[in-house]
Amino acid sequence: MNRPDNQRPNRRELFRSVARYVALGGISLASVGLIWRGRSGRCRRLPCCRECELLARCELPEAAAAKKRGSR
Repeated sequence: MNRPDNQRPNRRELFRSVARYVALGGISLASVGLIWRGRSGRCRRLPCCRECELLARCELPEAAAAKKRGSR
């Protein structure tokens, strides 16, 4: 990393830099994907709300309808 201005980086340093930036990009994309997936308004569980263990805390319209049907 610390080299005089008149020296060009060699092949090993080039591969290290490429690997470092590819890893950084992969971690960044994975983080964004996890954040985006967690904020979506869709249920990632089975389509049957009555069998879901999160039904009591769920605020989606489908869950509200399932709660209403279950209270009859």
